[in-house]
Amino acid sequence: MLIDTHTHFMEPQFSADLSDVLARAHEAGVMKMVNVGCTEIASEKSVEMAEKYDFLFATQGLHPSHWEDFSEKLMVKFFDAASGCKKVVAIGEAGLDYHYKNANPEMQQKSFRAQMKLAEELDLPAIIHCRDASNTDLSASRDMISMMKEFPKVRCVMHCFAQDRQYAREVLEMSQTNPKGGHVFSFSGILTYPKTDEVRFVAGMVPHDRIVVETDSPYLPPQIKRGQRNETAWIVETAKKLAEIRGVSFEEISEITTKNAERFFGI
Repeated sequence: MLIDTHTHFMEPQFSADLSDVLARAHEAGVMKMVNVGCTEIASEKSVEMAEKYDFLFATQGLHPSHWEDFSEKLMVKFFDAASGCKKVVAIGEAGLDYHYKNANPEMQQKSFRAQMKLAEELDLPAIIHCRDASNTDLSASRDMISMMKEFPKVRCVMHCFAQDRQYAREVLEMSQTNPKGGHVFSFSGILTYPKTDEVRFVAGMVPHDRIVVETDSPYLPPQIKRGQRNETAWIVETAKKLAEIRGVSFEEISEITTKNAERFFGI
């Protein structure tokens, strides 16, 4: 069995055939999925879908690219939703994304801190998005490490990991002092791309109790499906690549990542 720790079934790409997508996921051996909210509306739908399907779990979060929608009122709404639904298992997708020109790091950091505070108050893990700028001196990775240290009690999943080994080592170092069990690394279809050797190095470097897998569907399909809408069933390709990198069987990596996800999210 596998667990998809990060998907977005509320996106319009799934509006026409979600039941078929879920059926294919089950056929592939994916029995649990964390359906991640990135906006106010998506977070609402995440809860609605979790209440409809027993194998789906919800989150409440505001993606850094939607910093313009941040408000204290929205944070209260997320708090109430997470408090009122046992199937809300994390806060996020939250974080920093400096890739686009209108990134507004100051507002992104304000939103991120507010969501980390929510995670701390609710005793929930946080789902962390981190993406650096292309051609500026800004560093989302540097700022992320600094801000995570402000919340030493919050366990974080490093969603769609795409940073370097030094970043990974700093996250692992923080994990050693985290009283809740520390942070985990989530690997996606990026692991299968030809030019992601550094990500593969990290995937082989981190301890076995710190790894989970995800699709980030409908985005980031594995290499053999590039150009297509991603879906949960294709997480098998990422798990196979992770098993190859770590020198273990597919069955073993499935057991390891499933147990890690169950423990981390409490599912």
